[in-house]
Amino acid sequence: MVKFAHEVKAAVPGTPVIAAGRIQSPEFASNIIEKGEADLIGLATELFADPLWPKKARGEIKEPIVACEPTCSLCMSILALLMREEKGVIPFLSI
Repeated sequence: MVKFAHEVKAAVPGTPVIAAGRIQSPEFASNIIEKGEADLIGLATELFADPLWPKKARGEIKEPIVACEPTCSLCMSILALLMREEKGVIPFLSI
């Protein structure tokens, strides 16, 4: 999806663009930003797999980042549950 973010960024200069999709390592995310391919990084499924991803990326927590497994459907299951409930909030997703 980074390729698409780069194309959108070129088409609409001055508009912030988010790259997302299997961006699992901080190094890969930094590289995308540094090369100007996107302005922001979306980490939806990565944060489901490891909610501490940002702290681990900053070095605040010295444990390895838990990678999102493409065969796991936990995030899609949670989204389906939320859509079914329409009004409900799952406590562990609340900020």
